[in-house]
Amino acid sequence: MARKPGKRYTDDEIRQISYEQAYEHLQEIVQQIEQGHVGLEESVARYEDAMKLIAHCRRILKQAEQKVLQLQQTSEGPASLEPFQVPAESEIPPPDAPPATRT
Repeated sequence: MARKPGKRYTDDEIRQISYEQAYEHLQEIVQQIEQGHVGLEESVARYEDAMKLIAHCRRILKQAEQKVLQLQQTSEGPASLEPFQVPAESEIPPPDAPPATRT
């Protein structure tokens, strides 16, 4: 959804776009402001839109985080709410490695 200069995002428009779309719009806004394609007033308006898009992205990420927390299970079986731990790079097997066996 490319935006014309002067056209602002409505709250409804923002709620209807995906994380990926919001991120793409943020990149466009930053590029337009950095390259001087818009004047000062339009830059401020774009900045306000960017802040709304950032808040939307954070909401989506928080919801995804909550789903991950709810889906994690302990080795005994019952679900638990534990933070997702990103494995260290050294713990990530190469793509051509055989699947690990679970014990």
